[in-house]
Amino acid sequence: MESLPTRDALLAAGRRAFADRGYAGARLADIAADTGMTTGAFYRHFASKNDFFAAMFADYGEALIAALTRARTLKAQLEAWLLAAREHRGVVRAAQELSRAGSPEADLRRELRLRASALLGERLEPIVGEDQTRAAADMVADIVAQYVLMESAGWIPERDARAVASELDRLVRKGLYKR
Repeated sequence: MESLPTRDALLAAGRRAFADRGYAGARLADIAADTGMTTGAFYRHFASKNDFFAAMFADYGEALIAALTRARTLKAQLEAWLLAAREHRGVVRAAQELSRAGSPEADLRRELRLRASALLGERLEPIVGEDQTRAAADMVADIVAQYVLMESAGWIPERDARAVASELDRLVRKGLYKR
């Protein structure tokens, strides 16, 4: 049976390492040492670095979907997505590094984006109408996904999540889908 506190400690250390050094620069020996373990102990929990990444991505996906589901408004969903991505910044950064067409990582990202888009659609339908919901949800999901990728890579400065969510909400309501 896997020790959850140990596994959670490794995942937290991995998120920090991936955020600081990216997937390629993060060494498993350093991640294990950060938790007071050996590399051998790490491998009792995860078969490989890719397996470790997949577990971290699954945690990010669960956190993101739970946050989007709880949010009652589009603006709250947008803020929740930004905050979840920031909490899992290293995972977002690593997913970008590892993704290439047809890769398992690209498939994971695509599936999560589709799930997030469907949840955004629930809040967008009253704004854009039933016939435009899917296109609007896909467009907004793409905008947010690109924003969190750029932020996780350090290409744009981190701004207040509530302010960014408000601007995106305003863009949707008054710009993209003004009625």
